[in-house]
Amino acid sequence: MARILVIDDDEFSRMYLVAILTRAGHVVEAVENGPQGLRHFAEGEIDLIITDIFMPMMDGFELLSTILERYPDCKVMAMSGGAPCMREQLALRVARKFGALECISKPFRSHDVYAKIDMVLGHPPVAPDTGEKKMKTIIVVDDDETFRFYLAGILRQAGHTVLEAAEGAACLEIIAKVRVDLIITDIFMPKVDGIDLLATLMRDHSRVKVIAISGGHAVMRSDNILEIARSFGAEEIIAKPFVAETVLKQVSRVFQSTGM
Repeated sequence: MARILVIDDDEFSRMYLVAILTRAGHVVEAVENGPQGLRHFAEGEIDLIITDIFMPMMDGFELLSTILERYPDCKVMAMSGGAPCMREQLALRVARKFGALECISKPFRSHDVYAKIDMVLGHPPVAPDTGEKKMKTIIVVDDDETFRFYLAGILRQAGHTVLEAAEGAACLEIIAKVRVDLIITDIFMPKVDGIDLLATLMRDHSRVKVIAISGGHAVMRSDNILEIARSFGAEEIIAKPFVAETVLKQVSRVFQSTGM
C-alpha cells in the first residue's frame, strides 16, 4: 500500500485515479493544481505524486522542478493527454528531463497505471477486491468522452465487460448485435437522447435494465429530469457528479433486485 497524491485540474481524471487506486488498496489524496499539491505534500508523508502536465497556475514542468528541488528523493509520475501547442509524447519526454520517473498517456487503463506504479515504487500493486461474483456486460452511453472514460473505467475495474456509446442511436446499434445486461445512460445527448433511448428500450428491449445519470441542463435540474427518466423505466437514477462507490452500489442493487 502506498500513499499517493494525484494532481490534475481535470475533475473526472482525478476521480478516476482516486477510484482505481483506492480500490487497489492505496491511500489517495487529490488536488486540482500545483500550488495545492506543494502545500499538501509539505503537510504529510507521500510515497508518490502523479501529476498532469498541462494545468493552470503551475504546470507539471514547474511543479516537477519545484518539488524535486525541495525534496530530491520524491518519486513523481507524469501524465498527459497532450495539448495543441505540444505533442503528448514530446511533453512526457520533457517531463522525464524534469525528473519524472515514469510517464503515462491519457486515456489509460487501470492495469497500465498499476504497472507504472509498480515500476516506480518497486513492488507489485495490490489487486483490488471487486466483491463481484457474476460479472455483466454493460453499455455506458454519454456524449462527454472524458466522463464516459471515467465511468467505464470504474466498471471495468469491478470486472465487468464495458462497451461505450456517445449517444442513444449508437447504443441501439450495439444492442442489436450484443447481449447486454445493463445500460447506464446520460439524459442530455445529441441525436437520440436518454429519454428517447429509454422509451425505445422499454418497447423493444424490456429485458435490459437501465440506470439514468444526469448533471442537469440549462433549463432543467438534474433531479427533475432523473425523475422523468424513472417514469420512463429507469431502474435507478444517479445525479452527477458522483463517486465510484455510488455507481457500484447502484449497479449491484439493480442486479440483486432482478436476481441477475
